[in-house]
Amino acid sequence: MAKAGTQVSESVLKMFADQAQADVDARESCADVPADDIAKWREWMRQAASAGDTSARLQLARTLADAYPAEGRTDDNDNYLDDRDFVFDGLIEEIRVGNCSDSVLGGLVSVSADDTDKYVFMTLLLNRGLALLDGQTMDADAYQRERGAIESARCEVLGAVPPGEVAEADEFVAELDAICR
Repeated sequence: MAKAGTQVSESVLKMFADQAQADVDARESCADVPADDIAKWREWMRQAASAGDTSARLQLARTLADAYPAEGRTDDNDNYLDDRDFVFDGLIEEIRVGNCSDSVLGGLVSVSADDTDKYVFMTLLLNRGLALLDGQTMDADAYQRERGAIESARCEVLGAVPPGEVAEADEFVAELDAICR
């Protein structure tokens, strides 16, 4: 939560707005679902996601952590691995069809099993944040704080990438950035 008087960047506000809209879309798309079927929501979400429903894909990404507490997110939990891979593949398909929204990229960050993948998708999000920041009118100190926070986040995810994979990851970021413009 931001402290009183702290400015929140437009990219953060947009991310929350996208999340709220995705929640509204998901709720509206499920408004007429019978109560008996609600208990089977994950099955229905998977079916909708398999059919290409973006809202379902994003909802599954958001609920993956809730469905599997930290102790359940292990490489020996076949259900978790199946769900994680299903969600990841669906979100990658979103990019293939041109949906490079912040919500899709954020979902990919959250479900990526690989630190290099997390770096790629997080870097795309952070680059967008930098572009938005550069378009803002603010005092120099506020600008430097915001830019420093973005750069710090990038360094944090970069630190988890094996050194031999950084150049290839940065090339992939550039390719995706060109696709997602």
